Amino acid sequence: MSRAVGVLLLALCLFFAGTYWYTERQINKEPEIIGDFSISVSTSPNKVNIVEIKEMYEEFTEAKEGTTEPAFHSLRIYYGEYGSVLDKYKELEVNDVQEIDYFDFHWKDDEHVTVQVFSRNEQGKSYMSQSFDFNISN
Repeated sequence: MSRAVGVLLLALCLFFAGTYWYTERQINKEPEIIGDFSISVSTSPNKVNIVEIKEMYEEFTEAKEGTTEPAFHSLRIYYGEYGSVLDKYKELEVNDVQEIDYFDFHWKDDEHVTVQVFSRNEQGKSYMSQSFDFNISN
């Protein structure tokens, strides 16, 4: 009898430890990016490098209904050699993606580009809200 109780207690301890570990992993993990949408692309004057702005999506589960759907995660500026897989990026700090009006690209040469983010204020006027300088040769 005491052996069965010991096995049962061990099983319960393992169950609760596993549940705690799984819950901690879920709480502390970064959201998984499940998709992206290309918003704007610009190539350098001689098509040596490229810059692409993407809207990233994560999986969102509606707690009440239990449904899962894509939700906005972030905006990223990807950059690199033209024709290659773009894996280097800078994440934009965006409070409300709907405030963004447009993006402007200014290439100094094939390696140096300035990306300007223009937002729209409450009166409908566009203004430059962010600017990023990239040296793509690095």
